[in-house]
Amino acid sequence: MQTHPASGRPAVAVFSADELASLQDQAQFKPHRFNPNALKSAVRLDEKSGLEHTAITLVRAKAGHDSTAFHTHRLTEEWVYILSGTGTLALLPEGSTTPQERPVGPGDFHAFPRLSAAHKMTAGPDQDLVFLCGGERSKPFDVCDYPEADKTLLIDNTTDVPNPQWVDSSALQGGRPK
Repeated sequence: MQTHPASGRPAVAVFSADELASLQDQAQFKPHRFNPNALKSAVRLDEKSGLEHTAITLVRAKAGHDSTAFHTHRLTEEWVYILSGTGTLALLPEGSTTPQERPVGPGDFHAFPRLSAAHKMTAGPDQDLVFLCGGERSKPFDVCDYPEADKTLLIDNTTDVPNPQWVDSSALQGGRPK
C-alpha cells in the first residue's frame, strides 16, 4: 500500500477480492457480551485503509447466529450492505418487546439514522451472512443503547486507545433522547 510522503498515512488503499477474503479468513469469530447467540468475525477496513471519518467493517455472522445484540446509536448513523448469504433483519422499535422481522439477502441495503429502531441481523441456518457495515467516525463521541440488556455504551472517538464505558441505561438521567 502506498503512503503519503508527508503524513505517512495510506495514499490510496486498494484491496482485491482475494485480499479481502484472506483478511476475513484470518478474523476470529467472537461472541457479543449481551447476546449469547451472537457470533461474528469483523475486519475493520477503515483502520486498514487509513480512513478517519468513515467507519467500514467487513462482517461475517456465523450460520444460525446473530450478528450482534439489539442496539441503536444516539449520535451517529449506520448502514449495512449484504454481500452474501441470507438471513433476517430484526427491528425492535422503542417501547416494543416484539421484533419486526424481514428477510435479507445479497444486494440488500439498510440505513439506520440516529435514534432509529434497535436492530440486529441473524444469519440463515445453512450459510454465513457476510456484509459491509459502516457509519460515521468523525463525531467525537457516540452513545449506543442495548435495550434488551438495559446497557448503554459510551464511545470516545477522540483517542486511538479503545476505552469503552458501559453504564446501566436506567441510571442515565432522562433516559433516551427523542
